Amino acid sequence: MTQSTNNDLQRSLGRLEGSQEAMDSRMSKLEKTVEDGFQSISNKLDRIGTRIETIEAVEAQRTGAWKVIVPVVTILSSIVTWLVGRFLG
Repeated sequence: MTQSTNNDLQRSLGRLEGSQEAMDSRMSKLEKTVEDGFQSISNKLDRIGTRIETIEAVEAQRTGAWKVIVPVVTILSSIVTWLVGRFLG
């Protein structure tokens, strides 16, 4: 077995440092990609939340309108039924 020289150790250490820097660069890019992805998802969820709030507001208005329309229609149908019974009966 041969003895490692100082130059051999420095060369190996240089390769190791190069590999570590390359790995660090790739990890930084991956980290940036993941952060951007989460930000994009967060933005989309915010937009979906806004749309749902709008839909719920319109639904509440529609429900309120039905609460007014149903009694009016009920009264009108009662009057029509009474008139039909009165004049045809």
